[in-house]
Amino acid sequence: MFHSLLGPLSRMLFAVICLTATMAAASGGDPNPWSRWRGADGAGQGGGTRFPVTWAESDWAWTAALPGAGNASPVVLDGRIYTASADEAAGRRFVTAHALADGKLLWTRALPGPIERHHAQNSSASGSVAADARGVYWVWGTRDGVRVEAFSHAGEPRWHVDLGGYEGEHGFGTTPAVCRDLLVVSIDQEGKSAIVAVDAATGAERWRLPRESAKAGYATPLVVDGAATASPPILAGPLVIGTSGDGGGDNLLAAVRPPAGAGAEPEIAYTLDRSIAPYVPTPLVVDEFMYLWGDRGVVTCVRAATGETVWRGRVGGTYSASPIAVGDTIRNVSADGEAVAIRRGDSFEVLGRVPLGETCRATPAIVGDRMVFRTAGRLLALDAAP
Repeated sequence: MFHSLLGPLSRMLFAVICLTATMAAASGGDPNPWSRWRGADGAGQGGGTRFPVTWAESDWAWTAALPGAGNASPVVLDGRIYTASADEAAGRRFVTAHALADGKLLWTRALPGPIERHHAQNSSASGSVAADARGVYWVWGTRDGVRVEAFSHAGEPRWHVDLGGYEGEHGFGTTPAVCRDLLVVSIDQEGKSAIVAVDAATGAERWRLPRESAKAGYATPLVVDGAATASPPILAGPLVIGTSGDGGGDNLLAAVRPPAGAGAEPEIAYTLDRSIAPYVPTPLVVDEFMYLWGDRGVVTCVRAATGETVWRGRVGGTYSASPIAVGDTIRNVSADGEAVAIRRGDSFEVLGRVPLGETCRATPAIVGDRMVFRTAGRLLALDAAP
C-alpha cells in the first residue's frame, strides 16, 4: 500500500479531536483478523504461528497471477483473498477474489476508467480492499471523482458512489475502513479534503467532516473507543501513534494521548524526529516495543511508552510496505521484492531474506497457518513451518 505521509502534525490532532463525538455510536472492533489493510485495527499482528524465515521457490503453497499490476495489499475474509490491480495500457482496474486454500481465481470485476499520471512508487491500484460480512469495498480516484465500489462476496455489484473530485500530484491511493454500519474514507488532497462516512449497506452518505490540508495523503482511518484519526495511526496502550512528512525528509512521529472527554485537549507524550521516524512504512507495536522500519532500510526499536531507543540496525533496501509481527519475528518486504525477517525483541538480528521475484509495495496478510504476499502482479502463499 502506497502511503504518502500526511503533512503537519496539527492535522492529525484535528482529526482526533473532531471525530470523537461523531464516531461514538459507530465504534467497534473488527473480529476478523485480516479483513482490512494490515489486519485488525491496522496493527499488523499476525499471531503466534511460526513461519519459515528462508524458503525456496518450490516451497510456495501456491502462486497466482493477477490481471494487472498494483500496490494494493491482500485482505482475507472467510477463506477468500481480495485485492486490486490495474492494466494501465487498457484503461481498466480490477477487483479480484482468490481462494485462500489453493489460489484459485473465484471472480474478477473490471472497472473501466481514466488512467492518470502518478508517482513512480504509486500505481493505479494502490488502495487496498476492505471487507465485512456484507461484502467488499474498494476506492479509486481521479480528477473526475473519488469512486467507492461495493461488491458481494460472490462478486456481484451492490452499489457505487462518487464522493467528489481528487487533486494530488502523486495520484490516488486511499484505503477505506469498515466501522459497524459505516464505510469511512479519508480524502486528504490538494483540493477540498474531508473524511466521509457512507452507509455500508447502501452507499448513502451519512456524514462528511471537512479537513484542512495542503497536500495529498493516503491514510487508512482508524476507529477506536469512539475516536478516529486519519494519519497512518496505530495504538500503543493509551497512546495513538502517528507519523507525518512532506517528502522533503522532514519526518515526524508523535505519540498522542487522546482527549479524555468533551472539551478536553489531546496531549503529546513525545515526538521522534526525521532521524528515526519513517516516511512511508507504518510503525509496529508489539508488547512494550515499537519497531520503526525506515524507508531506506534502517530499523529502529524504541520503547512505545517513552520513545527511548533500544536498538538500531540496517537491513538494507528501500521500503513502502509496512512491517508485521508473527511468531517471534518482524517481517517486511522491500520495494525490490525481498522478504526480510528480523528477530522480535530487545536485540537486532536479521534471520532471513527471500527474493520474491518481482517488485513489491504491499504488506503481507496472515490468517491461521498461511501468509499471503502480493507482488506487483502475483499473489504468493506460504505455509507455516512444520
